[in-house]
Amino acid sequence: MTNINPKHSAAPPIYRKPVPAVLNDAGEETAESLLAKEERRKLEDSWEAREQSWFFTRPWVCDIKEYNATIINTFLWGMEDMEEVYQSEDFYHGPCELLFRFE
Repeated sequence: MTNINPKHSAAPPIYRKPVPAVLNDAGEETAESLLAKEERRKLEDSWEAREQSWFFTRPWVCDIKEYNATIINTFLWGMEDMEEVYQSEDFYHGPCELLFRFE
């Protein structure tokens, strides 16, 4: 199995979530808007630089040559204490806190 981390040649470029500009009455972007964009970029850069999380947050690829098959696994649900990482993302909706995931 191979982890497709940012150093792997198959890794896509870092995802940059679009942050809409907020303009003032003069049609210029506000300082708060610029700060929000800067903070988002810092957050995205910190995710990309966290090598300890790549094991959990990056896809795994497994080539099974005898079956001529490739399995790709991306696991995003139920990661312990990872809600904060995805709290500002549109694609992830954790069901609840870890202990409430059990019946």
